[in-house]
Amino acid sequence: MKRIILPAVAVLAVVVAAWLYLNAETRHPLIVALAARAPAPVPSTDPGADLAALLDDGTLGPNGELSSVPEPASAAGRRLAGLAAAREAAGGWLIVPGIDLFAGDLGALKVAAAEGCREACSEDPACTAFTWATMTHEVEGKRGSCWTKVGSRVTQLRVAPGYVSGLR
Repeated sequence: MKRIILPAVAVLAVVVAAWLYLNAETRHPLIVALAARAPAPVPSTDPGADLAALLDDGTLGPNGELSSVPEPASAAGRRLAGLAAAREAAGGWLIVPGIDLFAGDLGALKVAAAEGCREACSEDPACTAFTWATMTHEVEGKRGSCWTKVGSRVTQLRVAPGYVSGLR
């Protein structure tokens, strides 16, 4: 009996560890924080501007991690709640125009729209974020480029026109 139980426990431990890795450790700290926050009744109408404001006022550190927990009624608290609602309304994705997610790349491909980049990321269980260079990006060679990413490995969120990023 012991011969059967020990291997079964070991297999279960590996499965649980893999699930935790894919469902928690690969997510960007901002998404973990948003998932724990009650969303606002109305989603953010400009997630890129809200995210830029949170980076600018120091609520978010350069990696997008919460540097402090704002009061829900404060401007920063309302912005975070609006971002949480926008993420919920978009099926678990926070799509932010004007933001470049730096580092954490899994792969690169060319697609015609941010939606194609989101779909490519959705097909890879390890992918929890993406950045897409718009078709009007100032560098012609980058136009339509999609970088799929591991959200927890993103080292910086940068305000950058010409990009659309997504986090789940």
